[in-house]
Amino acid sequence: MKQEAIKKMNKMGQIGQILALIAKIILIIGIVGICAATIFTAFVPEDFVKVTLGGTAKVDINLDAIGVSLSEEEQENINKPDAQIADGIIDANGMEYRINDMSATEKGLTVDTSADNITVSLHNVFKVLLVGTLSLILSLVTVCFISSLCKAVRYCETPFEDNVIKKMQNLAFSLIPWAFFKSISQGMAAGVLYDKMQLNLGIDLGMVLVIVIIFVITYIFKYGAVLQQESDETL
Repeated sequence: MKQEAIKKMNKMGQIGQILALIAKIILIIGIVGICAATIFTAFVPEDFVKVTLGGTAKVDINLDAIGVSLSEEEQENINKPDAQIADGIIDANGMEYRINDMSATEKGLTVDTSADNITVSLHNVFKVLLVGTLSLILSLVTVCFISSLCKAVRYCETPFEDNVIKKMQNLAFSLIPWAFFKSISQGMAAGVLYDKMQLNLGIDLGMVLVIVIIFVITYIFKYGAVLQQESDETL
C-alpha cells in the first residue's frame, strides 16, 4: 500500500498535469493567432499604415527634496541666455531628447526637451510580433516538459524513480533558452524604433539561478535514488 506522502505527490502530479494541459491549449490558441498576425504584417505593403511618434518632455528636478539648494551665482550661470545647455542629449530607454532650454531656481531645475519624430509602420510591428511568437513557442515547450514531469510524478511509486529524475533534468535543460531570450527579445523589439535589428546577447541571472537550483535538486534526487537502492539491496 502506498504511503500517504506518495499518494499526495501523485495527486499533485495529476493536478499539475491538468493545469499544464489548460496552459498548452491557451498557448496553442495564442500561437495560432499571433502567427496569423505576424504573417499578415510581414507581407503587408510597408507604406500601408504608418504612425508618426514624437513629442516633448518637461523635466522638473526638485533639489530641495534632498536638502540641496542652488546659490544665486549658480542660478545666474544656468539662466544666462548664452549658457551652454542647448543641443545636450538625454537618453531615455533608447529615445534621445534634445535639451532646448533650462531654467534654475533656488529649489531646483526645469529642463525642456524635444525628440525627433519616429515613423512606425506595420512592417516594424512584425518584429514585435515575431518576438511574441518566439516567446509563446518557448513557453509551450517549457509547459510540455512540465506536463511530462507532472505525469511522471502522478504515476511514480517513489520520487527517486529514474523517470522522475530524467523528466526533472529535461525541464532544467528546457529553461536554458530563457536565460538568453530576454536580452535578445529586447534588442529585436527595439527594431520597431530603428531600421535594423539589434541583437544584444546577455544572460538573465535570475533564470540562471532557477536552472541551477533545478539541477541541484535533480542531483539530490539522484543521490536519494542511490541510497534507496542500497537500502533495498540490504533488506
